[in-house]
Amino acid sequence: MSVFSIVVVLLLLAILLLFSVAVKAFLSFDTKNEAVRVVLLWLYPFIKITAEKNRSQPLLKVYLFNKKVYSKTVRIKSTDGKSIDLIKAASASDIQVDLDYGLSDPFAVAMACGSLGSVSEMVNIAEIRQRPDFLPDEDFIHLEASANINAGDTVLNYLRMRISKNKKEE
Repeated sequence: MSVFSIVVVLLLLAILLLFSVAVKAFLSFDTKNEAVRVVLLWLYPFIKITAEKNRSQPLLKVYLFNKKVYSKTVRIKSTDGKSIDLIKAASASDIQVDLDYGLSDPFAVAMACGSLGSVSEMVNIAEIRQRPDFLPDEDFIHLEASANINAGDTVLNYLRMRISKNKKEE
């Protein structure tokens, strides 16, 4: 078997895995500690990607077989809506949301509680657990979310979206 054949077979296998094995995504957002953390796992422990921001510049780390292979502070720059398009294109399933929040105005907390309950029925969220605090000492939001994302479908949806935007601009 030639080297070219082996490369083609490995490439086809990787494409098949992209469409058949979901990426497990975890998001943690905490306003008290001003922290955001995103973890992506694909065929764990094969690939693990973490991005976190704690009152400083965002830090991106990539792990292969639990060994860090890449770590870099990321500069945030304008993306012209490309990251929003990627989020819209995400083919997510089994979305779990755990939310603790409290605001100084109890009426605003009540409105948020009712709104989140109705939104969760309209959006594809498997489970939402919310614990509102109507009389907190200070305003806070603590969110823990997880989802399974089909990477292959997400890439195809994103490409379709970009192509249709380019056609509209012409």
